[in-house]
Amino acid sequence: MTEKIIVVGCTHAGIAAVNEILKYHPQADVTVFERHDTISYLSCATYLTLGKTISNLDEAMYADPDYYRAQGIDMRLRHDVIDINVEEHTVFAQDLETKEFTTESFDKLIMATGSLTSIPTIQGVENPKVKLCKTYEEARDLCDEAQNDERIAIIGGGYIGVELAEGYNKSNHEVILFHKKETLLDRHIEPEIADKITNLLEDKGIQVKIGTIVKSFEDGANDTLIVKTADEAFEVDMAVICTGLLPQADLLQGKVDQLTNGAIVVNDYMETSNPDIFAAGDAASVKHNGLQTDVYMPLASQAVRQGALAGINVLDKRLRSIGTQSTTGMLIFGRTLACSGVTDLSHGFGCWN
Repeated sequence: MTEKIIVVGCTHAGIAAVNEILKYHPQADVTVFERHDTISYLSCATYLTLGKTISNLDEAMYADPDYYRAQGIDMRLRHDVIDINVEEHTVFAQDLETKEFTTESFDKLIMATGSLTSIPTIQGVENPKVKLCKTYEEARDLCDEAQNDERIAIIGGGYIGVELAEGYNKSNHEVILFHKKETLLDRHIEPEIADKITNLLEDKGIQVKIGTIVKSFEDGANDTLIVKTADEAFEVDMAVICTGLLPQADLLQGKVDQLTNGAIVVNDYMETSNPDIFAAGDAASVKHNGLQTDVYMPLASQAVRQGALAGINVLDKRLRSIGTQSTTGMLIFGRTLACSGVTDLSHGFGCWN
């Protein structure tokens, strides 16, 4: 009997899962639901485009839906999954173009729904001049706005915020980077290395406001935006929220085991507490080898590995995850930052070259 597999979400984890299903389970009947009209977008493309590393956002797409259709995959783009009935093994979805609803059954399901930007509780955060920077549509908006805006505020000094600050700096924008903690990249590296990164950004002309909490966004004169902290007010043309990510796993809330932040808990085979449901990528947890516990670590590299494992194991458990050491890296103005493992419960062991 042909097994029916449904994959919900088709960015890095979803694509990796489908690729492995085609290789290991070519007989399977596979349907993919994706609410956007594009797949495989790399969110780092925003700063790469601004900094002229790539010429446009489309260069960050590495997979074509028509390729998978030619392989027999039922690719349903612009379809929003509204509900998953785990008892009846069905998915209820809407075609966002025709507005029609459909119910599809499954034998196995892979959740690869990714993450959402964690939006801070700041007065005025709904202002249209306050932008997000995760999806292809949001990135296109940022790049379009950059043609006319000169002064950019970035809220959040993690990987995304620091990279975006560099991108806007390279495109000749004035940049103010706000971070509420006392050091940049505080979840990843030691303060000594964070201080070096701060000095580098400031040497390039970026204003870095560490230990600073943004209190509100307000309309300013001449179509500007006022960013207010406890002590100061800054007039900019646009602000970008880069304050972290949250798992997009509400469809399975209360139906499988989850971490306190909602991330779906998976075992070494990417299987959830329901043996017919697998999860991978930003929607799922990962086993941290240093801490020996399940953690949330939304990284593209991790999503690809987990997605591949989900696709390999979905019908037959073949390959176990080896966990993660939380190894990451980034390039900042020609300097390399790399970190791995933990030195305490907050910081990895970093190196700077």
